[in-house]
Amino acid sequence: MAQIYEAGFHFEGPTNRKFTGTTAYSAFVTTLLTAFPDFAIQVDEVYWMGNDAEGYLVSTRWSAEATHSGGGAYGQPTGQQVQIWGITQQEIRNGLVTREWMLFNELDLMIQIASSD
Repeated sequence: MAQIYEAGFHFEGPTNRKFTGTTAYSAFVTTLLTAFPDFAIQVDEVYWMGNDAEGYLVSTRWSAEATHSGGGAYGQPTGQQVQIWGITQQEIRNGLVTREWMLFNELDLMIQIASSD
């Protein structure tokens, strides 16, 4: 992570998550991967602007499919297949992410987990 993110980068994410640093970010990502070990993400679109001198702003629209087969923040495993659609925006300076904003509908995710089709 040190090759991509500035050590003290700022993150804002779903359900008002806000923290600083790669340790907290790793814990957030681990929470997702624990609940959804087969998490498969696809980049749908990338938009960017900026330059090397002033930095870049990057927006990535993504989608993911996964199975709720692990425990943790989203409760006991249900085996439910879920789809997630999100957007991540990053500020990049000197080749490192200095700020990141991520948005996906976490309520929709929990509804999918509870669904019994």
